[in-house]
Amino acid sequence: MVGHLTMELVGGLGNQLFQLAALMHIASRTGRRPYLMTLANPSPHTSTSYFDTVFYKFRSMLLNDRKSVRIEEPSVSSYIDWRGAFRMYPDVRLAGYFQDWRYIDHDFMRELLLPDAVQNKYEGIKNGIFLHIRGGDYVNNPYHDLKLDAYYERAIAMFPGAHFFVVTNDVNYAMSRPFMSTLNCTLVMEPELDVLFLMSQCAGGICANSSFSWWGAFLNPHRKIVMPDRWFPHVPTPAGYYFPGVIKCSV
Repeated sequence: MVGHLTMELVGGLGNQLFQLAALMHIASRTGRRPYLMTLANPSPHTSTSYFDTVFYKFRSMLLNDRKSVRIEEPSVSSYIDWRGAFRMYPDVRLAGYFQDWRYIDHDFMRELLLPDAVQNKYEGIKNGIFLHIRGGDYVNNPYHDLKLDAYYERAIAMFPGAHFFVVTNDVNYAMSRPFMSTLNCTLVMEPELDVLFLMSQCAGGICANSSFSWWGAFLNPHRKIVMPDRWFPHVPTPAGYYFPGVIKCSV
């Protein structure tokens, strides 16, 4: 009998993408049947369920699993080879964030459904550079709030003469950043999934300390991508955030 492997989905789109990717990777390596259990509150960034859009091909895997043995990720965002880790249990439910690029298989990437019509609104998107500014829930958040203005200035300097496409969840916060007054840029105001697709189409990118722009970068990794060398104010940054080719820029 094939055992079940269920993943708890929590957080916003970026977090859930990591969790879903890890589920498919671990299930494949352990020979288990994958299922999903959603614990996430409705996202403030979209009024539509991800299972009606980007996760549509995975909707048949939804399961209200309360009986499996629950195992938490032992360390945040660190890749683990799970083969043999829970062979004593017939059914397992995983909980954690699993934020490591090594959990993401190319087959998984091909199953995501992202809208592409929006690129027609942004002439030059394929030659531009995305720049993600995370405000809103990150501002004054003790776990996430890093002062990134100096990082952005250093990262922008790595793209001389570029036109930037600025994406943000907080326009007022983004426009108040000192470097914005002289930046050659277009402000992108689109739904969450459209923004994710647009980031994947740019010629390069500057990420915030956010899983959302991380995915915007990873969906097209073979280009110039800059990320902060720190992601948290008081916690070491896991090495798995930096996939091959990423340029780490000091905060």
